[in-house]
Amino acid sequence: MKKLIFILIMLMAILTGCDNNDGPFTERMENGKRVLYSGDKPAKGGVSLTITNKAGLEVTVSEIEYDQGRPTGNFTLYKADGTVMLEAKGKWENGLYNGDIKETYNELEYVEAKGKFELPENFVLNYTGQRRGYNSGFLFENENYNVAQDTLVDGKATGYKGKNIILEIEKKDYKTIKNIIYNEDGTVRN
Repeated sequence: MKKLIFILIMLMAILTGCDNNDGPFTERMENGKRVLYSGDKPAKGGVSLTITNKAGLEVTVSEIEYDQGRPTGNFTLYKADGTVMLEAKGKWENGLYNGDIKETYNELEYVEAKGKFELPENFVLNYTGQRRGYNSGFLFENENYNVAQDTLVDGKATGYKGKNIILEIEKKDYKTIKNIIYNEDGTVRN
């Protein structure tokens, strides 16, 4: 039943904003990769996915830039309530996402990161407003700001609460070089 509901949501979703926006939008597998078509041409430009959420409101849950029917790596994902969850500028290379990411937990808490990440392309393409199936590893898991580091492969991440830095992570080839969590007064948490 859940699959049927998901399929209906996807069929009801509105894809808009494409440079060659003649539609209808279809997806094909080519050389083992998903390719989005607008009419008979590969999609080019920005494509938004809009759903009707549980409250009955239409909200945009993703804005993805395409070129030749493939996601370029520039995208924004929104929660089902319409607030930004993840903004990214970069590209996928050799199975990893390489670029800049800003992940927002709430109005005051967010993480900015630059580097290489284990961020599956299919997570972005399948995203419908719910985080299921992917944990970025940066979002603050609970009040203690326990941070899972599985996603960052090579690069730096800084977490903020308001203007205060509360987290610094640096990794090189999967190895942690720096992992500091700060108390709200700026002291290092033990």
